Amino acid sequence: MSVTGSGAGVVGAMPPTRAETLVPHNHLMAGLLGQRDELLRLVESAFPETTVSVQGNLITTSGPDAERVARLFDELVLVLQSGQGLDAAKVARTIDMVREDLRPSEVLNEEVARGAKGRTVRPNTAGQKRYTDAIAKNTITFGIGPAGTGKSYLAVASAVQALQSRAVSRIILTRPAVEAGERLGFLPGDLMAKVDPYLRPLYDALYDLLEPEGAQRLLERGTIEVAPLAFMRGRTLNSSFIILDEAQNTTPEQMKMFLTRIGFGSKCVVTTSPGATSCATRSSPTSSTPTRSPRGRRAMAVDVYAADEQADEPVELERWSALARAVLAERGIKGDAEVSLLFVDELAIAALNQQFLGREGPTDVLAFPIEDDPAPSGRSPDLGGTGPGSDASDDPLVLLGDVVICPAVALRNAADHGVRPEDEMALLVVHGLLHLLGMDHQENGEAERMEALERTLLAKHHGGVPPVGDPGGLHAPDQPATTQAPE
Repeated sequence: MSVTGSGAGVVGAMPPTRAETLVPHNHLMAGLLGQRDELLRLVESAFPETTVSVQGNLITTSGPDAERVARLFDELVLVLQSGQGLDAAKVARTIDMVREDLRPSEVLNEEVARGAKGRTVRPNTAGQKRYTDAIAKNTITFGIGPAGTGKSYLAVASAVQALQSRAVSRIILTRPAVEAGERLGFLPGDLMAKVDPYLRPLYDALYDLLEPEGAQRLLERGTIEVAPLAFMRGRTLNSSFIILDEAQNTTPEQMKMFLTRIGFGSKCVVTTSPGATSCATRSSPTSSTPTRSPRGRRAMAVDVYAADEQADEPVELERWSALARAVLAERGIKGDAEVSLLFVDELAIAALNQQFLGREGPTDVLAFPIEDDPAPSGRSPDLGGTGPGSDASDDPLVLLGDVVICPAVALRNAADHGVRPEDEMALLVVHGLLHLLGMDHQENGEAERMEALERTLLAKHHGGVPPVGDPGGLHAPDQPATTQAPE
């Protein structure tokens, strides 16, 4: 409780501004002032022109900010009475809110969700409270802010609360499969094994709120689904709480696709960090004209993700992305398809060569195809999806895999074989893509067919290449490029 007053300037009158706060219970004083009065000192340093004195349960303030400081103590008492503790960080946030004429007790006492073992999730700032209030009131909420401000965590907390209160029947968490600045590795395995590292931040929030055992039960039952954005195509999501995380890494087409998935009784939160995209240089599906396959069927342009992770040699990402799209269209890939091209240094490709092929030293190209067998849960398990490897007419998204190329090795190979560096790079791109499409060169007959097809594709889409055996002609890459999953 605060009491304020002002003097008339005569001798013996009160200071120009004076206020009092009476703390209702003795046990609150220790939490309010902090150990060795550290929280009191923090308040005094924030308002240097205001004097604070404490006598028993009475706190008196005098000076130009006396009323504001008294209101600050009132708010801190309300926070303590709600059962929360105070520390320096919370008091500093409370001071900021009081300076903005906000009610810290309304912000800090708001309960977003109650997690495992009764732990309560609350907003820490006024901005976080506005965010959670917007989620509660609106069907679609966009959370825009820097990394580390709680956008994803509070969205997951709101989703857990909606599920616990039966406002929705399931939670769907999704994000684009894009790394944050460095590659997590081009791994063999089925689709879920490949994308799981990208979705780990959402798992972390779930495990923190529900404990690992509880979260795992809901994941196994399909009540909570965690999936890459590519899984959203063709779905209608009713009675769901849907969270799209890291939306700055989506294309406009992907965002339109996602927002049109929202069905009846659903709520959606989209989180994004402006100016913090983790996308490598990327060829958008709309940046090329749809082509026709050799059988005359109209094919959507292939979505090629290209990234240059080395500094040894300059790489024309757009040029090799365009070549990849042309080659895959020529081979009859129809529907939406995705493939990754990664250009790395010798150390990186040598590590992959050792890990997945058991061979020492760097090589020129490695291919990591998606395995044909779908994951046990399949694509969109709640809808009985078919998973990767199914026919494109049943599941239009074709995820081919990853091609990893070392430009430094390619440059040496070009010099050794007397070909132009750009011809060598083109050969490696085509060679890796053909491995993704199932071709190999372990036997002489297969090698000849693969080499002939490479020559044809390069002649058509790379401006012509001399035949094998001629100066500057084609040659076989260093070694078989297709990786196999470890036993």
